Amino acid sequence: NVEDDSVEEYLKIYTLLDRDEVEKLMNEFQDNEDMRIAQKKLAYEVTKTVHGISQANSAVKVTEILFESSDYSGLNTDEIDLLKDAFVSVEAKEGDHLIEILTAGNMASSKGEARRLLEQKAIKLNGETIEADYAIKDTDKIAQNSAVLKKGKNNFAVITL
Repeated sequence: NVEDDSVEEYLKIYTLLDRDEVEKLMNEFQDNEDMRIAQKKLAYEVTKTVHGISQANSAVKVTEILFESSDYSGLNTDEIDLLKDAFVSVEAKEGDHLIEILTAGNMASSKGEARRLLEQKAIKLNGETIEADYAIKDTDKIAQNSAVLKKGKNNFAVITL
């Protein structure tokens, strides 16, 4: 969430990239600012420095799956753990309805709001839009007996089954 005007300075301060790498990256960024490549590189480099390359690569993969694609089947147990650390986790069992899970996970303030969100197609389970009340099935699991629930563009919860 770094502002476009600040990203170059942050790259110089918080990463180990040399001057030429920063300059090249900023030129690419200025050609297409909507791609946010400078911000993504900053996030990757800082995560790599603080947590190591493995965690940085996992963070990139999880981010791509959550925000750019819907192939949740590619998540492994370490990446599910990363999601559990970052988002609300809700315990559920097979047969529980999403309306209950949405309210338990504070993604909806009431059952009525949960129904409206489902009717508005604002809820996704493992990347698939859910249009009506839905009961959790065993096949919804992706890794570590978990599933990913998404409300809108960037509100997530991990369902632990």
